[in-house]
Order: sequence, then C-alpha cells, then structure tokens
Amino acid sequence: MPNLARVLKKVLKIPNAVQLADALRSGRIAPSIAITTRGKTDGAGAQANACMSAMAFANATGIKYVHTPFQSVAHAEEDPATWTQNWEAFFGLGVDEVTADPGATLVNLKSFLDQPQLWKRPDIIIHAEHFHDFCNRQPDSYHAILPRLRAKFEAGGGQQICLSEVSNELIIAVHIRRGDVSQKDAVTASRYTDNQRILTTIKQCQSMSERLGQPYRVNIYSEGRAEDFQIFADIGASLKIGLNPFTTVLGLVNADILITAKSAFSFVAGLLSDRTKIYEPFWTKAPSDWITLNADGLFDENLLSAHLAALK
Repeated sequence: MPNLARVLKKVLKIPNAVQLADALRSGRIAPSIAITTRGKTDGAGAQANACMSAMAFANATGIKYVHTPFQSVAHAEEDPATWTQNWEAFFGLGVDEVTADPGATLVNLKSFLDQPQLWKRPDIIIHAEHFHDFCNRQPDSYHAILPRLRAKFEAGGGQQICLSEVSNELIIAVHIRRGDVSQKDAVTASRYTDNQRILTTIKQCQSMSERLGQPYRVNIYSEGRAEDFQIFADIGASLKIGLNPFTTVLGLVNADILITAKSAFSFVAGLLSDRTKIYEPFWTKAPSDWITLNADGLFDENLLSAHLAALK
C-alpha cells in the first residue's frame, strides 16, 4: 500500500510558496530568511506583479523581502537595457528596499524546501519567479502592502499622475488585452475577451451613471487598429490605442473606475489604484474589495453604487 502522506501530497499538490508559509508559521523554518524574485523575462506587468506577490508573502509571514531589479523586460520599444531600466524606475518597487547582495547565499524555493539542513540558517535568500500560489489563496494579503506599493509608485512613475483638465466626469478606463493574445490562437485564447462581452460591462456602467445623473467618460486602452474597436467608439468611448505603455498605466491607475482585462498589466494598475476596480477573473485572484464580473460580463450594481457613493 502506498505511503498515505505521499499520496495526499500528490493529490493535494500543495504549492511550494504555501508549504513555505506553513513551515514559517509552525516555526520549522527560521524567520531570519529573506525572499526575492528573479528569473522572469516576460512583460513589465507580470514582473511587477511577481515582486508584489513576494512583498505580500513576506509581510504576511513576517520575513524580509529583498529586491532584485528587473533584468530583462519583454516587448521592448527602445533599447532593451534602457527599456528594462525605465520599467524598474517607473514602478519604483526597489525604493526603500534592500537590494539582494550578490554575495549572499541564494537558494531556489523548491531546493530550499527539499533541504531541511538549510531551514535554520540565517543567511539564506530564497528566490522564486513569483509567490502567486500563496497570494491566490490569500488575495487579501495584498491589502497590508498597498500603501507601500502606492508610495513607491508615486516616487517613480506615479509622479506623472495628474489630470490635464478639471472635470466632474467619472472616468471609466477599460483595458482590452490584444497584441499578444488572439481568439484564434489555442495557447492564448483563454486570455482573450471578445468585444461584445466587454461592451456589456461598459454599457452597464454607462446605464448606472446615467441613472445617477453622473457625467462620465469611457477611455479604451489597447493595441491594434482603431477600426478593430469601432464598436466602442460607436457608444461614445474615446479610443486610446497604441499609446506609450507608461502613459497607459497612468491612465488606468488614475481612472475612477478601472475595468481590468485578463492581464497582469491592468491587474498591477488595479493594485496601484486606490479607486474602484471591476475585475475580469483569470488565474491571478483579486482582493475581495474588487467588483468581480460574472461569465456574461455583468456585475453587482449594488457594489458599484457603494463604491460611487464613497467617491463623493
């Protein structure tokens, strides 16, 4: 008969980050360890979200986070090294953080868990690409670090947050993920949301705003050809297609209502925003105070009413 513990572990497939959290809380691992994220080379949003997940994990478990600056960021629109440095500075995630010492003992998270002899060493820095497995089980762990994340951002790219005009309009920003996803691509189709479903969400926001007598403006942020988004222009939305991505992040963060895509790019913008977020579910779980869309692209209007009342 197979060992029951092995069978249970195989069935449950407890993620490494969750195992580490459990071991820290039980005292089996010394809280003097530190963690960092490294090894990712994908987009800026995904890498920023990875760092944020590590910060949330460290705060929740009482250990130290050390920062590893971005090494390579995908989708470069300028010299790759400059592109990477600009994103690092823009999010400001390393502001007021200790940077990982090049001479420190870095151990991969899985390798660390497999070597109990390391668990009480005080000089270990555990590295992983991200700590999403923990944050997806405890998404409200982000709450405690949001003021810190926003202060970092304001010290970096967030310094540019300002409205060019004074307006009483409710700004509704919609991120539509295109570019690297396609409805026809079997690999990325699950991250694609069709225009009609997005239109349903926008129209519900418009209808509520009109019933409340609240002037509003809808801004669509995406990539591609303007004609691909004509359906949104037809209902009065402003198309902001193919903008500089730094400008896009600022537009998403600064909106009164942010409608996210299945994307780390707008998920991170949502974490940096202190306003209303309407969340399209995907594999990264949102904190409980975000308004979640259902399968038809609709949301609980009572929740949005409460958010709008808080804005006044």
